[in-house]
This record gives sequence, structure tokens and C-alpha cells, in this order.
Amino acid sequence: MGKRPRIPKSVKAPEPIAPSEGTEDFKKNIASENAKLIYKYSDFEIEIWIDKHYEIRATEGDANGIREGIEQKKVLELIIESVKYIFHFYISNRITAFINFPDRKKPRSKTNYRIVLKDFRNSETPLNLVIEIHLIGYGKYEITTITAMKTNDFYMTDGQYCISFTDSSINLNRLILKNLSAIDKLTY
Repeated sequence: MGKRPRIPKSVKAPEPIAPSEGTEDFKKNIASENAKLIYKYSDFEIEIWIDKHYEIRATEGDANGIREGIEQKKVLELIIESVKYIFHFYISNRITAFINFPDRKKPRSKTNYRIVLKDFRNSETPLNLVIEIHLIGYGKYEITTITAMKTNDFYMTDGQYCISFTDSSINLNRLILKNLSAIDKLTY
């Protein structure tokens, strides 16, 4: 048997899941022609928050009144729908300026990365959200809506990423030297 270290008995392995009734034990998956599902990982948590700035604009307004079209329900639906695309673009394009990772010396920094979400679907004027995503623990993320506005001339900062939803695609763009550059695109 050799002299390799043994797994201590105090470590409990996760409970395997039973295959679904009426299905075969082994079937094709992406990696193999003959594989069996034995465990589904579900320890992944995302908290969605709103900043006071957004809340005031949505409920009390500013000098121009209450901002129409930025109701909390619409904002929440767009964020929930965006999560899978945020992680897809983050991983497939190896983007470093997307998710904020904790810095123990400066947990809150003025240089936190922010993403703009734009929803052009069913409207001539897009809903624009500015969000920040932070890793707050292993498998736990926090998404905060900083502000929202329904306008065609939404201001973005140089280097900022934008995920836009149209009737036919989801687009990843980045503002570089005042030009919006296309990086990736998913079609429906």
C-alpha cells in the first residue's frame, strides 16, 4: 500500500445524492460518455442590497422629481437575471475589474469596481443600474445597487464594464477612451 498519508476518519464526506427515479445511473455529460451524478454543490450565496442613494432617487426623487422606471421590483429582477451572465463573462473573459475581493487593510476603497447593467428590452430608453459585487466569504457574494436611472445618455467612467440586454442578445462592453468597445456577446 505504500506510505502515503491516510484520510482521517473524523472528516465526514458529503452525503451522495440518489439518482433520479426513472433515469439511468450512467449517462453522457460534457466530460464523459459514461458518467453518473453523485453530488450537487449548492453552498453558494448571493445577497442583494440597495444603497441609500438609489432608495432616495426611487422613492423621494431629486431636483427633477422621482426617477420613473427604477422601481425596486424591476431593479431586483434585472440583477437576479444578470448574475449568471456576470459570472459567465467574468470567467470566460478573465476580467479582473469586475468583482471586488476583500482587502483586510482597506475593506472599503474609492477604487471599487462597478458594473453598469443596461436593459434595452421593450423600451426605447434603457434602465441603467450601477452595481458593485464583493466577495464577502467563500461562496458568498454581496451585490449592491448604487444608483439607477432610465435614460439614453447615462454617464460611464473610463474603463468601466457594461452588460447590456437587448431583445436578441446580452452584450459585454467596456468604455475605453470615451468609446464603447464590444468584448463579448451571447445571443438568445
